[in-house]
Amino acid sequence: MKNVLKGWVSRYISSEESILLLVVIAVTFLSIVFFGSILGPLFASIVIAFLLQGVVNKFRKLGISESFSVYVTFLLFLCALILLLIFVLPLLGKQMSLLVAELPNAASRVRDILSDLPEQYGEYITKEQLELVMLSASEKIGSLVEQLFSFSIAGLPSILAVGVYVLLVPVLVFFFLIDKD
Repeated sequence: MKNVLKGWVSRYISSEESILLLVVIAVTFLSIVFFGSILGPLFASIVIAFLLQGVVNKFRKLGISESFSVYVTFLLFLCALILLLIFVLPLLGKQMSLLVAELPNAASRVRDILSDLPEQYGEYITKEQLELVMLSASEKIGSLVEQLFSFSIAGLPSILAVGVYVLLVPVLVFFFLIDKD
């Protein structure tokens, strides 16, 4: 086994370029793992600015100056972002509240369906087995609700971080568009 590994290493990782590539990949991977939460808005801004550069180029082909094209493109991006925040987020919140309100009805329907199983399929499942499954499910649901509640309280700092990112990403996009050279 040692000879096989040594042969593989000497065959594939013997050149300086291979070692340098492995070091670059390892450093990049570790940087993303350790600094990913900090670099996330930066990467998102780079991708968005790259995508918006196509719009800037279209405006440039129409004969509009570079700086005016960037300003118009950025204003279109801001309008789209604001519309998204104004219309989609309240809709998402409404859908989530409807889901939470519907959960007890869904649980009741599932319990009714499960309670009919021993009568319909008595040879496969007994009433005692069903009671054990229902007891286990109710314990798991209780722990899930507890985790959800603790997550909602612990999620307040992350909500603040999202607010900062909503402000930070457009600013970074603007500067990436302006300073593309």
